[in-house]
Amino acid sequence: MNNPTSASTLSPWLQGMRDAMPLLGGYIPVAISFGLIATQANFSVWEATAISALIYAGASQFLMVAMLASGASLWLVVVMTLLINARHVVYAPNLTPLLPPGRRWIALMHGLTDQVFALAHNRLPQLPMVTRQGWYSGAALLAWASWVLGTTLGAVAGANLTEQ
Repeated sequence: MNNPTSASTLSPWLQGMRDAMPLLGGYIPVAISFGLIATQANFSVWEATAISALIYAGASQFLMVAMLASGASLWLVVVMTLLINARHVVYAPNLTPLLPPGRRWIALMHGLTDQVFALAHNRLPQLPMVTRQGWYSGAALLAWASWVLGTTLGAVAGANLTEQ
């Protein structure tokens, strides 16, 4: 009997999302804590959510909020963020041989995190080249969305705690 949700019948995009599901156990609690900390540092729910959606760099986000809340200059925050994220200079080239050629991957690199890199580095070699972009897109999108949603939940909770 065919299972309609088996890996062979899922689109590459959904397969990537399915493979990334275990990441949520780490992403969501940490994102909630970021949202809580951001609102306690006087960032609004919207600002905390925007930081997670646009910057999407966990450790850098925690550092940014702490530094800005303590009065650090913006240029120092930017320099420290770049230093923390310098590891991506190693990640991206290591994925290049596993990806189809072309520049469309540049846009997808916003979804490159430590966990997505580890998952992709393990899983992409097992997939046909034609499905890799879809798989990566699904995995990265689920990870990003869970981070943003977790941040929003934490920020709303933090804002409510502040009001009480």
